[in-house]
Amino acid sequence: MHFIHENGFDAKEGKAQELQKWLVDNEEKLALECPAGCKYDGTYAAIHTSDKTSGSFRMIFRLENYAAQDAFSAAMKEGGAFARLMEEVTEFMDQDNHSNWSEILMRRATDAAIWGE
Repeated sequence: MHFIHENGFDAKEGKAQELQKWLVDNEEKLALECPAGCKYDGTYAAIHTSDKTSGSFRMIFRLENYAAQDAFSAAMKEGGAFARLMEEVTEFMDQDNHSNWSEILMRRATDAAIWGE
């Protein structure tokens, strides 16, 4: 079973280049500090999209199973390097109530329960 967790967001006004620099300096560290069952796949700029409200960036994590969601949450609660890096990158995200954002959890189609046809 595999999941992809996608978090869409806009950078704070005037902070996109600083976000890019932070990612250059810290993406490898973030990937290395991921909790068990979690893999950081990167943060991507949305170049072409039909969705106008999901944000300009997408942060992607792969999760091996449902338990990996709990491991992610526990790592944030416990603090440490992973939580610190996630807090740092969050500082670049526009979290205003009217900002563009999205969050999606996708399960591999071959593992998903499909019914009702």
